[in-house]
Amino acid sequence: MDDLPLQFSYKVYRRPFRVPVRTSQGLWEARDGILVRMEDERGRTGYGEIAPIERFGTETVAGALAWCASLGARTTVGRVSAVPVGLPCTAWAMACAGAILEASEGEEVQAPRDDAATAKVKQLPVAALLPGGKAGLALLERFAGEGFRTFKLKIGAGDFANEVQHVARVVDLLPAGARLRLDANGGLDARTAIRWLDALQGWPIEFVEQPLPVDARRETIALAHDHGVPLAIDEAVRNADDVKRWRDEGWPGVFVIKPALAGEPREWSAEVAVDPGQFVFSSALETDIGTRCGIAQAFAAGVERALGYGVAAFFEDDGLGGGWGRPVVERVDSGVDAFERTWKRL
Repeated sequence: MDDLPLQFSYKVYRRPFRVPVRTSQGLWEARDGILVRMEDERGRTGYGEIAPIERFGTETVAGALAWCASLGARTTVGRVSAVPVGLPCTAWAMACAGAILEASEGEEVQAPRDDAATAKVKQLPVAALLPGGKAGLALLERFAGEGFRTFKLKIGAGDFANEVQHVARVVDLLPAGARLRLDANGGLDARTAIRWLDALQGWPIEFVEQPLPVDARRETIALAHDHGVPLAIDEAVRNADDVKRWRDEGWPGVFVIKPALAGEPREWSAEVAVDPGQFVFSSALETDIGTRCGIAQAFAAGVERALGYGVAAFFEDDGLGGGWGRPVVERVDSGVDAFERTWKRL
């Protein structure tokens, strides 16, 4: 099996954001990544996406690109499967491409799954990510009218008092029953995090995501136990080993997993299966190829929380897609044709 021949190709992309994404880590102006395609002797094709975010501890785009170039146009199943340690986004992309290739023509992508859990999940809500300022308020009203009921907003990049006032305006505009996720991207210190949690008491907050830096594990766990507002971790929990470590130390909150950054799916899907309700599957701002693979894996895992894939408004309509533009997703079309369309647009 490992020596079966494959045709392998890849394309590099750079996509400017419609509006640069401002986080506590600075201004992010464009998304860089690599699309990959493999084809076997039977004409079956598979697609994947390598979408690193270096500050999450992934490889660089340059490192992934060097490995892709080393494969050459003609390679084997064994070689594309043997992704070196330290290239988690590349490993995920190759696993996705292999799963798509192995699926029979016309069938959906088969991800590692728990059939009992999957049978219960027919559709999943989607959370919409809002930009800051007036643009975010305008989009909130539009998204609410379209049926979204979970929203996400970045905090920790500006003055505390001004940001709290802005969150209060967002809360005032939320439709009945809606919830808000706040993401600090590890940009708060312990004192400011406590001020935030005190200010948010009684508001419809689903969780505050990554309030403290990645290396502040003990402080983050203590914060989660000492305050009524739920917390989530994102940058601090990229792969299966991270999940195990936080669980062992008593983490009571939510895990936000970006499949595109987490490595080979079979390594982390077993951890999700322990308690799917504790997990959110989220976008890493990929194209439609990465989005469809990630959402398919969310259904396979049996998660129930709103998917963090409502990021379609962050890109111009360049044909590469990315994110999910509707408030609910029901089993994405994961047939080969959907991936081929995106591949051809680059």
